[in-house]
Amino acid sequence: NDGTHLPWNDTAQLNFLREDVREAMICTILAVARRFKIIRFDAAMTLAKKHFERLWFPLPGAAGVPSRAEHSLSRDEFERLFPVEFWRQVVDRVAAEVPDTLLLAEAFWLMEGYFVRTLGMHRVYNSAFMNMLKREENGKYRGVIRQILEFDSGILQRFVNFMNNPDEETAVAQFGKGDKYFAVATLLATMPGLPMFGHGQIDGFEEKYGMEYRRARFQEIPDSGFISYHEKTIFPLLRRRPLFSGADEFYLYDFLCHGSVNDNVFAYSNRYGAERSLVIVHNAHGEIAGVIGPSSGKRIKEAGGERLVTLPLSVGLGLEENSVSFWRFRDTISDHEYLRRHEDFLGNNFALALGSYGVHVFVDWQGWAWDEHLDALCTRLGGQPAADLDRELVDLRFAPEQAALRRLLSPEGLDSLIAVSREKPVAEEIHADFTRLFAQPPHPLPLALRRLLLAKGSSLSLRVWALLRQGSVQEDLPESFAARGLDRILGEILGDPAAPILYWWLWRQRKDLVGTPLPALFARLCEDPSLRATLDWHLWEDKTYVDQSALTTLLPRLEEILAFELTAAEPKISQSKIKALRVAMATLAKKALANGYQVEKFCDFE
Repeated sequence: NDGTHLPWNDTAQLNFLREDVREAMICTILAVARRFKIIRFDAAMTLAKKHFERLWFPLPGAAGVPSRAEHSLSRDEFERLFPVEFWRQVVDRVAAEVPDTLLLAEAFWLMEGYFVRTLGMHRVYNSAFMNMLKREENGKYRGVIRQILEFDSGILQRFVNFMNNPDEETAVAQFGKGDKYFAVATLLATMPGLPMFGHGQIDGFEEKYGMEYRRARFQEIPDSGFISYHEKTIFPLLRRRPLFSGADEFYLYDFLCHGSVNDNVFAYSNRYGAERSLVIVHNAHGEIAGVIGPSSGKRIKEAGGERLVTLPLSVGLGLEENSVSFWRFRDTISDHEYLRRHEDFLGNNFALALGSYGVHVFVDWQGWAWDEHLDALCTRLGGQPAADLDRELVDLRFAPEQAALRRLLSPEGLDSLIAVSREKPVAEEIHADFTRLFAQPPHPLPLALRRLLLAKGSSLSLRVWALLRQGSVQEDLPESFAARGLDRILGEILGDPAAPILYWWLWRQRKDLVGTPLPALFARLCEDPSLRATLDWHLWEDKTYVDQSALTTLLPRLEEILAFELTAAEPKISQSKIKALRVAMATLAKKALANGYQVEKFCDFE
């Protein structure tokens, strides 16, 4: 009997006015606790004293359940028979006799705070989360959070937030499958407390199931797109729950639009150890822009007592380091990175725009001292995100080197480098570019190689290899190119991002390329982790395979470079060896195709 529907017909109602009944139920709970670490109490609010009295033994003349009027009791008599809250007794006895048991109460009717604060329940269902956010009563829910922060923020840690349960419509029926659903799911994953996902919620199921059902009535198929979007945006947040679950460092901020608070935006920060997070969720339709203002009041307990504090964003987030000029952070939703000046977090200077049900979860904060390149990049980005901040910085720091490589790899630049001889020195600008990249001047190639590279039909890939070969005195050349973003330029120009990986592997083997038989060389190549990744080296049914497209792209490039090295080593007698190389390469390609690109069958050839 909960006073709202017909009394339950499958549940015996015990008379909790009797002390022996209360004791028997506590003993039953303790027996369960000795077998299970978590116990959930269904409809626990119906046994709170004020509701048990209202539903079963109302005060004389009080409005309540009509059929119970004849069982009315005076307040003094009720208190004599039921002197202590039953749930308080349960919590205390469990703590004494079966510690480390988690007690979780379903408590509605605005009883959530009472069950945590007064009755000591470890966790309590927070129905306000689902109902208010579904109806977009955002100001009301922000008000709930503010009241708790002003009283005791620890209560937030004990809330079980959810978007549906067996008594409610499914999550997709209430929130849909679009941006609104994922905005509220982000709140679910990043608010203090415990997030609870209902049966079939992540699968996108729409059937409301009952506890009396033996099986689902509808034959629903999991929504793979809905699941994958959870995997992309929500699951990474759940893996970082320690950063979000506590309330000691949790602060709720106002979002100011033209100086007025926009209650549709939830903006809050949290910290865990050295980690920090800033979450902004717009639970409404429409485009808005504004700034993050000061936090709501929060009661802080100190040695000398308690006080109510209101903090700016910089203090709430812990961004008070004097040596920091820039802050770098990442949005888990878009996986893009931001670079903002320290001043942006002081006062009400942190500005951002939000679309309908827009979401940001900023994590991985890193402070940087002043640097001219960071300053230039920050100005260029203007508060906008970057897909790869490290790449942006590399491109900015090494723009002259990247421009030099592009000039060298132009047809004119390559022709000039290849044609250089003792009689024909390289042009001054080419000399400067080459020296900038390789820390040495270019040296003439042998005549046979120059003729090969200048011949009609000579591939760009081979000409690039010759350029790298000229800089071979530098032992750290691969690392130097990668650090300056030059590998990416090579890949862009060749139309194959994986090409530099092969180049550098061959470059490191350059002293043994000519003398090593192709089978042994290819087997050695396949042992390199980077080249395995390039070939999409993978297991399937306990057999190893490579990707057909990747292998057929790699083999011609490998063949022409090996042929070039044979020519460089023995220009007069290399043709027969080059012919044998081409036969061996063709044999390898045919064998790979015939065996479905199973490595064990085509790599072991004679």
